[in-house]
Amino acid sequence: MRAIWDLFGSSLSLSSIKIEDEDVYISGMNPAIFQPNPLALSTVSEFSINANGPLMQPLLRHLTLPHVQTLDLAGASLNMAYRFISSSMEVRSLSLYGIVETPANRSSTLSLSPIFLSSLETLRVSDFPGLLNYVHAPRLKALTLEDLSRPILYPGGTSLRAFVERSAPALAILHLQGINITDRDIIWCLNQLPDLEDLTVSACLISDAVLSALAAPPSPEHPGWLLPRLAKFEFEGNVGVTSRGAIEFLASRSKDPVPSIAGKFIFPNCNRELSVKDQEAILSYGEFLGPSLAYTWWMAPTI
Repeated sequence: MRAIWDLFGSSLSLSSIKIEDEDVYISGMNPAIFQPNPLALSTVSEFSINANGPLMQPLLRHLTLPHVQTLDLAGASLNMAYRFISSSMEVRSLSLYGIVETPANRSSTLSLSPIFLSSLETLRVSDFPGLLNYVHAPRLKALTLEDLSRPILYPGGTSLRAFVERSAPALAILHLQGINITDRDIIWCLNQLPDLEDLTVSACLISDAVLSALAAPPSPEHPGWLLPRLAKFEFEGNVGVTSRGAIEFLASRSKDPVPSIAGKFIFPNCNRELSVKDQEAILSYGEFLGPSLAYTWWMAPTI
């Protein structure tokens, strides 16, 4: 570790750094033996680290990246991630995986204010959707929010709604997977995102009400479509979404003057529970049913 730190300090033209899992041998070392001085790497534009190890924590604690553009951070505590991101104000693409909010630090994290990231355009948060509570990114264009490491308990929809209300981003891409979000919250968010072109909702707690809202044509009460620029969608494994909602959505959004749209529906159990009639109805609007199991209903039996 000392050799790595010395290398950082002596290399004046480093632009990209990637540090993966700690070696099994060094992970048993005492991090107290490594006490570096603070170091700013002003030339680094890309940085990726898995901090899930005792020797990576002091590295993050003493390192700053004032001009980093792409930052991938995994396995750090919330306090550590917050400090590190706060010193990376020029970041444009940020990915956060497995960030941990420990019970011992929960009281201190509650007082943290959202970090204003004026240049951030792409954000991916995996395993802890509550991280959105600490980000203010008005220029964000693409957001991926995943919660795959636990049962769907954390109110990720609340964090997403607060983020959209706080930052008012002109999102073009929104991908949600495993998020505890209500129909009411996601519809509210979509109403605030008229520039959205690409929407994925997978394994979330939504129902046909979301598809009905997307299918509703303009009216005196609602002068425009919900997501008028939507060009690509995917709804996969959402237990509250049925073939009826899919058919209503496709019947409305595939008509003129709505722009052409591409996407797919994948229902729980890989569409196996869909009736032949429902499959035919969905496919009558185009190739909107996936995966390939969708076509097994018409195949001749083998002998």
